[in-house]
Amino acid sequence: MNEECVVFFGNFNCSIDCERFLKDQMNLNKARIVENDNNDQLEAYDLSLRKIFTVTRTQFNFHENHDWLFGTCNGQLVRKYDCELEPFLKGSLYEPNIYFAPTDPYELGPTFGKEPNFVRTECPAWRSRILINQRTREKIHHDSFSSSGLYYGLVGEAEYLGQSKPVAMICTICLK
Repeated sequence: MNEECVVFFGNFNCSIDCERFLKDQMNLNKARIVENDNNDQLEAYDLSLRKIFTVTRTQFNFHENHDWLFGTCNGQLVRKYDCELEPFLKGSLYEPNIYFAPTDPYELGPTFGKEPNFVRTECPAWRSRILINQRTREKIHHDSFSSSGLYYGLVGEAEYLGQSKPVAMICTICLK
């Protein structure tokens, strides 16, 4: 695979480490968990008894902070929990730095005059990805107009395109 330029792209169905993310949110907010009798719902409240999050089989909701938490700074507040692809990126594959909001899942249907919001049924994540091998990485042309020579980001960032936003990588690859 190192002899040729290789690009993998698509929906890799990656999720963030929800267990670690929820534990960190509990510690950060000094929250406590209230479970119902069936143990099928997890709710966390802060010291002022404001609901921080609700997690069930059909709900992943950070209530008033949901879109802020996953959208602020293009999702960089939760980016450290995106670690599912790490084992594959420690050798022959590489992914450009991600500085865009999670690619999934967005609300069905546009909200007129508002940017798309994340659904509250599952945890937002970076599922659409582009991976390249080391040979391709070496062949990316760096010009004087851009320090990196490539763009890696969301397509239709402020538009509703469906539940999943595609990503694009724009660069010049020198094949000679």
